[in-house]
Amino acid sequence: MKSLKKYLVYPCILLMASACTDLEENLKGDITTDISIPGLPGGGGGASDVLGAAFAGLRTGTANHGSYYSVQEITSDEMCIAAKGGDWFDGGILIELHRHTYTPGHTFIKDTWNNTYGAINTCNELLAGTSLDENQKAQTRALRAYFYMRLLDLYGNVKIITAPGADAPQSNRAAVFAFVESELLAALGVSEITSASNFSGSALGTAQNAYRINIYGALGLISKLYLNSEVYTGTARYDKAAIAASHVIDSGVYRLCGDGCKVPNLGKRPAVASDPSELEGYAAVFAPNNANNPEHIFSVFYDEVTGPDMNFSQMNLHYSSQFTYNFQNQPWNGYATLEEFYNSYEDGDVRKKNNFL
Repeated sequence: MKSLKKYLVYPCILLMASACTDLEENLKGDITTDISIPGLPGGGGGASDVLGAAFAGLRTGTANHGSYYSVQEITSDEMCIAAKGGDWFDGGILIELHRHTYTPGHTFIKDTWNNTYGAINTCNELLAGTSLDENQKAQTRALRAYFYMRLLDLYGNVKIITAPGADAPQSNRAAVFAFVESELLAALGVSEITSASNFSGSALGTAQNAYRINIYGALGLISKLYLNSEVYTGTARYDKAAIAASHVIDSGVYRLCGDGCKVPNLGKRPAVASDPSELEGYAAVFAPNNANNPEHIFSVFYDEVTGPDMNFSQMNLHYSSQFTYNFQNQPWNGYATLEEFYNSYEDGDVRKKNNFL
């Protein structure tokens, strides 16, 4: 159910002797007109949405190289970026992340910090204005709380800034946890989460748009916060995590995408008979055309026109995959999984079948 944190990964272990790691984009132009995406309330994060700039902050680092995604994954036992000759060595900074020998001056660590605070500042500027209605204010506070949850998880002690241009002393991890909790509770319109909680007073509402935060999205976030409470504060709150999650599950608004939950397979190769024409169940949850999937509660909006930079395929696939999948640009042959992690899946596991090549 935590679609935001489940990333579709296509690690590749084939190596080539030469490549290019110049990842600078060649920008062709700018969009200057408002664009709405049919079927998505408020343009789904497009330029016509007053909250578009705030939610666009989620895209920075979430699915591209050099920021939040990188520091979350390369430091884990799931992924690495192996040097291939002189390629992908990059002065050793990628190896430092994987071996946990990085310092506070590491460029990815600094960029993640700056990008996250930049997103928080955008939220602060919106909240300081007068143009937001109550629903938009509640969403912006919940979104800002999520960005602080990233900082809480990655850095621990950080400054809690709630106004544009302001400064504050550094807060300890427990204080940041308390701030995130209080902001999410305020957005939900309750003082605490109990099995009897009534969220009818919340301005978030229950409108289903996975690219915005409704009551269930905020409940999912606070459930995740409570799930890690013992690490953040020293006090376990697993019971509260379960209660918050139960409010989502018992609502019946969302369901697991299982048998019969299908989308066309946009990556089907005509010459490969074993490629299905449709993706079903788990594979459909993470398909490129997964809009309106019944599992999605809160996810990051990506779109070729108004929400670009979803480049998992570039980061993870082999150079030759450009021809396999008819990509416009050549993938980078970078991110790969570790053998031990790959082998931790049983052969019949659908995640092993769908997440790896």
